[in-house]
Amino acid sequence: MRDRKEIEQLIQNSKHFCMVPWVHLHVTALGNMSPCMSLLEGSEASGYGSLNEHSFQELWQGERIRKLRLRMLEDKPSFNCKKCYERDSIGYWSQRRDSNEKYGKYLDWVETTDENGYAHDAKPVHWDVRFSNLCNLKCRMCSYSASSAWYEDAINLGQIDPEQETSKVRGVENTEPFLQELEEYIPYVDKLHFAGGEPLLLNENAYILERLRHHKKFDTEIKYNTNLTNLSHRSKNIVEQWRYFENIQLNVSIDGVGERCEYVRKNLNWDKFLKNIEIVKMEKNVDLIINITVSIFNIMKLVEIHKYMYENNYINLDKICINLLHYPEFYSAKLLPSEMKKQVTEEILNHLSWLRQQAPYNDINQDYDPESLDQWESVIAYMNSEDWTHLIPRFFENTAKLDELRNENLLDVFPELRVLNEHQNKGMGALK
Repeated sequence: MRDRKEIEQLIQNSKHFCMVPWVHLHVTALGNMSPCMSLLEGSEASGYGSLNEHSFQELWQGERIRKLRLRMLEDKPSFNCKKCYERDSIGYWSQRRDSNEKYGKYLDWVETTDENGYAHDAKPVHWDVRFSNLCNLKCRMCSYSASSAWYEDAINLGQIDPEQETSKVRGVENTEPFLQELEEYIPYVDKLHFAGGEPLLLNENAYILERLRHHKKFDTEIKYNTNLTNLSHRSKNIVEQWRYFENIQLNVSIDGVGERCEYVRKNLNWDKFLKNIEIVKMEKNVDLIINITVSIFNIMKLVEIHKYMYENNYINLDKICINLLHYPEFYSAKLLPSEMKKQVTEEILNHLSWLRQQAPYNDINQDYDPESLDQWESVIAYMNSEDWTHLIPRFFENTAKLDELRNENLLDVFPELRVLNEHQNKGMGALK
């Protein structure tokens, strides 16, 4: 039995301890069990193992997760957790801090962890499952590992070998035994996070909703990261299935307005997308939030996207989630030259001043998430934290290759990005 007070101190004050390996189930789109969604990109091998080779129970008390638990208890940093450390350093939301705040109540599970890292009382109460990479979009910042629609482009770009990757759709190959193992934990689940791929296309996610209904878990917090291009599954209306539950949160991905969004989120139809937003926003149990991944494609139009969605009554003003793109690095907002960073910084600060004068922010009696304001300052801090202008040639090089495959032209859609072209000396590989 471990010292309870020491564990309480770790949860409250540690810079490295995280509750994740005691409470969180994360399944990647490639069928691997992993610590969480914030695991550093490219570090799949540092997860717990493949569900195509092991059972859930084997991985839940396996060697890798046990080592991670012990590392947490020793308050040692992990390279694969770098993204959370970076977010913590700029005051931005992190999986680590969020898990400690929400699941510190399961202190007993940590307390009874033995010297080998076994935690027999630990249960996955927060699920973040991505059964496969099945998706109908192929977003610029995505890849084959998270989207089956990327398959042909990935082959043409030399990112994958079709002789080794013979299937467009990858993930948990046989989900039935995995779902059977999870059945005993459904009564304990308090939060489900469906992502992908595109979660509204996956049979397994529809099945889990049915099992929640069977166990009368109507109060489960259910969150989707979705492109919202599809609202039916196997001839069933998805919105009607959601009406059984009290709390459905839709984090709807949007990375631009109109043709800008269609360029970044290839295969998306902007008009249909807006119609689907109109449909779901009418549901009383659905909390609609726009989810913007900040990249070089939209950093200079970030405020414009927010105002467009608000002024056209698609969202409430505080219903925005801003994600910082960390990978691929050549799509990062850090690529902006310093003079443009100053301009974007000023624009965001002016937007923040305006936001603070609007409801709900101007009323102390209104309930809102303070991070919906803080995240704007985090964008500024992240963008200005490093000078990555040396990656501009790689940005243009990779963009040109994909433009050729997709018969598109970056600067036709994003003329403001000519500033990157101008920043480079002649012959640096910039687009014309």
